[in-house]
Amino acid sequence: MLRRLALSAATGLMLALPALAETVSDFRLPNGLEVVVIEDHRAPVVTHMVWYRVGAADEPPGHSGIAHFLEHLMFKGTDEMSAGEFSATVEAQGGDDNAFTSWDYTAYFQRVAADRLDLMMKMEADRMRDLQMTEEDVRTERQVVLEERSQRTDSDPGAVFSEQSRAAAYLNHPYGIPIIGWRHEIEQLGREDAFSFYRTYYAPNNAILVVAGDVDPAEVRRMAEEHYGALEPTPNLPERLRPQEPPQLAERRLTFSDPRVAQPYVSRSYLAATRETGAQEKAAALTILAELLGGSPTTLASVARVAVRARAQGGLGAGLLRRGRARFGHLRPRGRAGRGRLAAGGRGCDGCRRRALPEGRPRRRGFRADQDPARRAGHLLARQCGRARPPLRCRPHDGADGGRCAGLARSASGRDARRG
Repeated sequence: MLRRLALSAATGLMLALPALAETVSDFRLPNGLEVVVIEDHRAPVVTHMVWYRVGAADEPPGHSGIAHFLEHLMFKGTDEMSAGEFSATVEAQGGDDNAFTSWDYTAYFQRVAADRLDLMMKMEADRMRDLQMTEEDVRTERQVVLEERSQRTDSDPGAVFSEQSRAAAYLNHPYGIPIIGWRHEIEQLGREDAFSFYRTYYAPNNAILVVAGDVDPAEVRRMAEEHYGALEPTPNLPERLRPQEPPQLAERRLTFSDPRVAQPYVSRSYLAATRETGAQEKAAALTILAELLGGSPTTLASVARVAVRARAQGGLGAGLLRRGRARFGHLRPRGRAGRGRLAAGGRGCDGCRRRALPEGRPRRRGFRADQDPARRAGHLLARQCGRARPPLRCRPHDGADGGRCAGLARSASGRDARRG
C-alpha cells in the first residue's frame, strides 16, 4: 500500500506542479526494497529518503515510544561509522539530514549535491542492518527523549490537553497513543527492546527508497543494487495490525484548566473514515468544511485556495490520510482572554469536542515545505502516506544536551524542528 501511495504522491506532484517533476519511475530489488525515482533537473541537488513501514501504531503493548526512540538511536554508530559520524559526514558534503516518526511510518533523509548520492546510499544502507548501540548510548538517548517530552509536552498545557483528547477520541485504536510515548513506558525502554524492534522492521523488504532530484534512473538503479541489494530481508515480516474502532455511542467531554493559557478555545473533532484510494470527494469536502468552520477571517479566500489544491493534489486534508480512522475537526477562540480553561467533549455518537488551547491564536498544523521541489516531493509523499498530524521530526546530534527536538504531536515548525 505504501508503494502505491508513493507513486500516487509523485503523480499528484506532477499534476499540481508540472514544472517541478519531469519523470517518475519505480522498481523493486530482489530483496524486496521498493525504489521510487522522481527526476527534477532544474538544480544539481538530490534528496535521498528511506521510508520504513513502521511507526508508533506498530509498537508492542507496553512499549510506547519505541519507534521514536529507535529513530534517535539510528544516529549512533555502525561497524564502519562512529556515533555522530553519519550527520557529520553529510554536513561535510554541504548537505543536511533529518528524520521523523509518525504513527504509520518512520523516515530518514539527506539533501545533498547530486554527485554525493552514492555516498548517501552507502551510509544509509550501512545503518539499515548494521546499527550498533551500547548500554550507555541507550541510557543517554532515553534521557534525551524524556527531556524532549518534558519540554514539548509536559510543560505545555496545550500539548498535554491535545494528548489527552486524542487518547479519549480513540477507544481501541493505537492512534490514541502519543508518538513520543507515555513517560512511564519510555522510562522502561532498554537496549534489547530497541534491537528487537530494529531487527524486525528495519529491513529492505519493509522499506521504500525515494530519490528525488537531478538524477538518472538507470544510475539510481545501479547504485541501489550495489549498496542495498546485498542486504538481507526480514523473513516472516509481521502483519501490520490496525484494530477497528467499536461504535462510539456516548459523547466525551474533557475540561482542562491551566493558568498559563492566555485565551480559552473550543475545539471539536470527529473520527473520519479512512480515505479510499482514488476517491477524493469526501476528503476534499471535509478539508473545505474545516476551513469554513475554523478558518481565519479570510476564510472564503482560503476555501478557494483549498478547493484548487484539493482538486490538483487529490484532496489532501489534515486527518484524512491514515491506514485507520483519522480525526476531523475545527478550532475556535472561546472569547475574552483570562484564566485558561481547556475543555472537550463530543456531540453525536461519533465525535469528540475539545475546548482548548494555549496563549492566543491556535497553531496551524502541518509542516512547511520550502521552495526546493525535491523536498516538496518528500513532504507530499509524507502526506500521501498517512500523516494526519505532524510527525515527530528530529535532527541527529552526538551529545546528551537533549535540547532541541521539536517534534511533536501538535505542530512541526519547519526544518529547525529537530531532534534533541
